[in-house]
Amino acid sequence: APGVAAPGALTRDRAPGEVWQDPDLLFSQAGGLPGRARLHDTVTLVASPDYALPGCPPGHYNSVILARGIPAHPRLAVNDALSQSGWAALHGWLTANAIAPGPVTLTGAHAASARAGAEGAADLAAIDAQTWRQLLRFDRADPALEIARKDPSPALPYITAARNDP
Repeated sequence: APGVAAPGALTRDRAPGEVWQDPDLLFSQAGGLPGRARLHDTVTLVASPDYALPGCPPGHYNSVILARGIPAHPRLAVNDALSQSGWAALHGWLTANAIAPGPVTLTGAHAASARAGAEGAADLAAIDAQTWRQLLRFDRADPALEIARKDPSPALPYITAARNDP
């Protein structure tokens, strides 16, 4: 659009945290936990998406807890240590259910965490409900893996660099 210095193509050549804090950032979607923990003073909020997820008010989402069974000290699949939907939600669920976690595997993606649970490489995972809905629809994920849903939390925000007009 006139007056917007946008790149000619999208890139994925840097870590998300680096991209989110780039003073030239035009538009991105940040993680919920990084947005609250690290970015609130360095970016401008543009909007929050509404995925119309069951049980979630507009502008919110939740996490789905996935498991085939829960042994003592279950192996966890976590997309990222700073993920609200993949780590904080799982940690909260474990605490609420008095379950001591076992080893943690960082998978790098919610779909990879779900796959780790489905294939037996992990006992428990938490992924965002929008990703879970897509995996059920397009990847034929097993709906029986879903054992719980967490309470809604604010959706992952769309952001721009602090100096930009949202």
